[in-house]
Amino acid sequence: MKIYYRVCEKEPTISHVQRFKNYSKKTILRKCFSSLADQFTEEDKIIIIHDEVSQDTLQWMTNKIKKGLVELVEVPKHDFSYHMHTVVLVTTLEKELKESRNENELHFMVEDDYIFSEDALEVMRSTSAGYQGFSVPYDYPDRYANPKPTQVLLGPTRHWRTIDSCTMTIAAPAKLWKDCLPLLKEAAPTSNDKIFDNIFNSVPCISPIPGVASHLTAYHPTPYFNIESRLEELND
Repeated sequence: MKIYYRVCEKEPTISHVQRFKNYSKKTILRKCFSSLADQFTEEDKIIIIHDEVSQDTLQWMTNKIKKGLVELVEVPKHDFSYHMHTVVLVTTLEKELKESRNENELHFMVEDDYIFSEDALEVMRSTSAGYQGFSVPYDYPDRYANPKPTQVLLGPTRHWRTIDSCTMTIAAPAKLWKDCLPLLKEAAPTSNDKIFDNIFNSVPCISPIPGVASHLTAYHPTPYFNIESRLEELND
């Protein structure tokens, strides 16, 4: 698996959405990365795309990774008017896709404010072996406020449901990302994740129920994901 982990220590948020319990960005960054770092395997490549991140934090992150190949990619300094962090992500993805010999290899883009269950990557890997579409590890409570028609699929460890939107924390096999590259390049300067709404009309995306990750905002906890308990487990 190729994991594109995007990390930033800027305290302001682009979306202006309040963080979970008003935790600082540094706290969320460390908790979220800790939730995933122990799950990497020797077969994984972890690409840390860092945007105004201290050397201390980068060293801490690389020290947390015990298995897998690690690469650091720096984002040039920029302001929020041009989303250089997403442009660099897509450029890096394109480079990795060109070098990949396995069309079915999973490429997983991850934003740094998602906290993961201890088996999240195992769930993602096992599902991708029999499913060649897009997948995300989280769920959103607002999907149930005004529910839309959806399909439910049976995965190796849990049920999954089709969804019609997502953020830029999303996985897919190499061959799908290659097909979507032109659209990703177009959307990158504004981080417009609405492009996926159209993509999912032809290629489905699925979300686990219950989810194996949760977005650490004040308003988007994954149902049945015990955030407080998971945060407590990650004290270090």
